[in-house]
Amino acid sequence: MEDWTEKYRPKTLRDVVGNDRALTTLRTWAQRWNQGKLPEKRAAILSGKPGTGKTSSAHALAQDLGWSVLELNASDARNETAIKRVATAGAINETFDITGGFIPARKGGRKLIILDEADNLYEKLDRAESDSTLGDRGGKKAIIDTIKITRQPIILIVNDYYELIKGGGEPLKTLCTLIQFYEVHQQQIVELLKSICRQENITADLRVLKTIADRSKGDVRSAVNDLQSLCLNRKQI
Repeated sequence: MEDWTEKYRPKTLRDVVGNDRALTTLRTWAQRWNQGKLPEKRAAILSGKPGTGKTSSAHALAQDLGWSVLELNASDARNETAIKRVATAGAINETFDITGGFIPARKGGRKLIILDEADNLYEKLDRAESDSTLGDRGGKKAIIDTIKITRQPIILIVNDYYELIKGGGEPLKTLCTLIQFYEVHQQQIVELLKSICRQENITADLRVLKTIADRSKGDVRSAVNDLQSLCLNRKQI
């Protein structure tokens, strides 16, 4: 069975559940990239608990604006070497469309660079890693240096903002627009679960959906996963 968190991931910011204020701030930040000059704050930090829509919002924003996406996630190396090879190179180069055609930034060509779980950058050179590039120092420094020279928008996604800015990450406080995501309200999650049930032709007791939403504690991804588990081989819950 297809993963419902992916199947029903928002394709546009209009479909993101909750956090209206955060989404408005995100749109405003992104629009500054289309005003003919590089914005003062070239990166945004989306901060909040898991399942509040941070990563979905970043991808939906790119979809809405026709931006391509370059993403580093938790499965990628997160050290200075990797960041300079991937993120920094992407940040200073302009954009190509899906056919390989060149789109200069002055004509709207943008590439959104997303660093997910940016609060988990490699910063220490562990003794066991001394012979491995995975232990390179300076993940935060590489991100800071990249933001200073980028010609493309950058979004950092974190669960713990203070983990990101402590130590060498202090300059990020002034270089980035901080956008806080909060737990999604129970009723908003219930409405999403009702919509999924309709699309899957499942008859659901409202009390069950409210219980799922309540137990999720504002985590949309958790609620959708629980619904899918409960609906396995069923058409009525």
